[in-house]
Amino acid sequence: KQNEKNVLARFYLGKAYYAKSYEGEGTWTRSLVDKAEEQFSLVVLQGEKRPVPRDLLVKSQDMLEEVRKIQKGF
Repeated sequence: KQNEKNVLARFYLGKAYYAKSYEGEGTWTRSLVDKAEEQFSLVVLQGEKRPVPRDLLVKSQDMLEEVRKIQKGF
């Protein structure tokens, strides 16, 4: 909240939501998956507006694809 443009913080927040969303045995918590998707999307969006480290952008895009695959299963 203090710095909404902090893409590294957003990336790690997305990773935390993603990790906490897995309930085991192929089961996911939809609300946390959606929050992870929001954070990774914001990192990618920031990458379109201003310079973002390439590796962070690539990792965010990869995580976004992974999250969207999970969302299709809901």
